[in-house]
Amino acid sequence: MLTAVDEDGAGSTASSSAEVFARGPWQDAYAIAVAFPDLVSAAPGGQGWAGSTCEAPGGQGVVAMIACTYPNGIYVQVLQFADTAGQDVKVEQARVLAEPGTRTWAGDPTSADSGGLLVNRADSTVSWMFLTFWDTDLDLFAVYAEWDGHTTKELQSVWFADAPLPTD
Repeated sequence: MLTAVDEDGAGSTASSSAEVFARGPWQDAYAIAVAFPDLVSAAPGGQGWAGSTCEAPGGQGVVAMIACTYPNGIYVQVLQFADTAGQDVKVEQARVLAEPGTRTWAGDPTSADSGGLLVNRADSTVSWMFLTFWDTDLDLFAVYAEWDGHTTKELQSVWFADAPLPTD
């Protein structure tokens, strides 16, 4: 409820109510911070999982993006799309550069506790992976991770195997 108060402190009777939503420190990227609280930092410039430093640089074709850099050089982007069409464009861009064949990254492919996984081709100079989610609460999010100078297996075992990705 809102109440008007004059300079003497006398208030009026509330005549209407208003809901206020604060996006918090991440502003446009607040939904990413809510969906991935254990992966990204609580605020820009803060420390996320495994000592990463996270920022919200924005990105083309996305509603919002939080990018985290880890002390060991791993770079991760958590992307939020406005709709499935926008996400499909990004997935197709990754698919063109990926090793043939889409994989499932966790659980049963018919379960919401998993998603699609694309990884770099064997001849790629940078190891990367692109994750999508099948859970309806996460279906407009994706995660991209890369680690220059390392293999895909190293990226999978050092970052992906333990990364606190939402699975429920």
